[in-house]
Amino acid sequence: MAKNVLVYLEPCIFRDDPNLLMGHFESLVGPLLRALSHESRFAFIGFCSNIYLCLEALNSVRSLPAAPRAVKIYPLYTGDLLAPFGHSIEAYARDVFGTCAPQAEDPQLLDRLAAIIRDARPDVVITTSQNRYLNSLSRSLGFVLVSAEHGPLPRLPFPGNRFVAVDGHMSDGPLASLERLRPELEALEDADDVAAIRQFETRYQQAVSAHPQAQAVGELLQALKRQGSVSMLALQPEQWLTWEGALGQRRSATSIILETLATLRTDKLIVTHHAQRYGQVNPASMREIWLSDPRLELLPDELAVGLSEVLLPLVDELVTVSSNLAMSAFLLGVPLRSLGQSYARTLERLAASAEAPDDLALRGRVLRYLVSQVSVDDATFSDPARLRSRIDHLAFRNDRSVSSSQPWRQVGATETPAPTEDAHSLGVDLRTMDLPDIHAQMVQRLSGGAAPATLLHLFGRHALGHLVIPSAVGAEFGVARGLFSESLLRAGRFAKLYSIDKWNDHHNDAEYAQVRDRLAHFREQSQIIRETFDEALDRIADESLDFVYVDGYAHTGHDADVLRRCLVKLKPGAVVAVHDFDRFCWPINHRRLNELLGGSAFKDQRVIPAVLTSNSEDIFPGLVATYIGPAPQAPGCSS
Repeated sequence: MAKNVLVYLEPCIFRDDPNLLMGHFESLVGPLLRALSHESRFAFIGFCSNIYLCLEALNSVRSLPAAPRAVKIYPLYTGDLLAPFGHSIEAYARDVFGTCAPQAEDPQLLDRLAAIIRDARPDVVITTSQNRYLNSLSRSLGFVLVSAEHGPLPRLPFPGNRFVAVDGHMSDGPLASLERLRPELEALEDADDVAAIRQFETRYQQAVSAHPQAQAVGELLQALKRQGSVSMLALQPEQWLTWEGALGQRRSATSIILETLATLRTDKLIVTHHAQRYGQVNPASMREIWLSDPRLELLPDELAVGLSEVLLPLVDELVTVSSNLAMSAFLLGVPLRSLGQSYARTLERLAASAEAPDDLALRGRVLRYLVSQVSVDDATFSDPARLRSRIDHLAFRNDRSVSSSQPWRQVGATETPAPTEDAHSLGVDLRTMDLPDIHAQMVQRLSGGAAPATLLHLFGRHALGHLVIPSAVGAEFGVARGLFSESLLRAGRFAKLYSIDKWNDHHNDAEYAQVRDRLAHFREQSQIIRETFDEALDRIADESLDFVYVDGYAHTGHDADVLRRCLVKLKPGAVVAVHDFDRFCWPINHRRLNELLGGSAFKDQRVIPAVLTSNSEDIFPGLVATYIGPAPQAPGCSS
């Protein structure tokens, strides 16, 4: 059965580099989408994140075996997202990721996410980071929340394993507290827990011994231990906002090191960093701390990054905020100290509550829980059928179903359902087609008697060029790379198309040169005008246009002003269309265009649906109407 799926990727989890999260789509979201669509096809896929990540995420849909019937993005803009928190990322992170006595839910953020959920009507929401608002909404609105992240088992002996659960992430799910974890452990069937942990220790040691740096690490730790006991602080990147959630405040890596030294329970401290080097302490700061406290040992660069799992069995204590290394330490019996309120604190408390200092049976039982309930090996995660079966098992175990339809009419949904027939179901996959192929498909359907509404439904805005009268004169305001001007001209119905843009900001000289090359072979049918919209309109005679398309900066709501200024240039019966008609992406634009095109000067208004092609701009819906006049007086505008 085809399902509705919404992917939520935390829009603020990395402060400065949104590219970092794209790895989550490749390694976590993509396999989950392929699994959930195994032997079926999605009716709808939505993406909710910052707009950059939403657009990048479309590649994960382009790689699915079958295109979904509908795709939509729900951008969360940083300014709007942080506004309820005084535009403080620290306050936002503490609220969204906080696990220690979080404050009451913020109604603005909760309402915004609820509105998105109600519009998307998902059966399943996929996320790669904890979020207490999504957890709350999954319970109140009844969708299955599939959480995924890397780990929880150590990656060295268990490469590629992932955490997959339907009741929260590592630090806000079953591992959030002893009170939640103990019933999970008690529910396991009896087995030889000691044998399980012994087998784990053997596998871990074999993986460490095979590592090319094992000898260098062993020699280093052996030398250090001649001076006394050794603790290891496993740092995570400062850009990860989960730090604020676990710590309750923003803390630099330097301050974490100083706190660890101030409370050190061993003779020496070594500091290791995330494998990607993000969040490393400035070398000068490290040397300054080293000079002031002889207990700090500076590791060689080649041993300080990405080798925490090799070092771990040789140290006497692990200190961390919320690193996945905490689980490895617990399973190996290495004493653990957590500096924050994360699942690492739960493991620390669990170890302290053990009947014996090294409770092999307890460690083995936790291992069996992880393997049977929340950890998915790489082979299973890469196999859509096996991963789908695992998700179904988890959902059933938690009294959820990824196949049931949710009663969205009861929770305020207002949009119409995804269509039952689309281009892909008719044998056309726009994801793999170029513009000539797309237009050839439309010509074929027109010759077979297809109605204009059908073309719009199947091909989105690319159908507009086929809806104008023969030998039409038209204008596109806002051209950028010229891809849509090319699409309009490929319909073969324009005697003249004016392509109007300034190309003087991030749309620059290079783009202008691309447009000239792209449209050159249309010769006299194409006229490129490099001017403001007002300047270009002064060139165009009144009542001379059969078609106009406006694609300006939608976030300003300026498109309605441009279109109003165009009205005196239109012939009665002209086709008028606009891009970016979406109340979630561009609310001001949506409201103002709705007011204008819903007026008495227009008829036959239709939404231009989003379609998934190689051009991400096609994913934004539009609006088309027929102009009947007369045109009202209009104020001036500029592009």
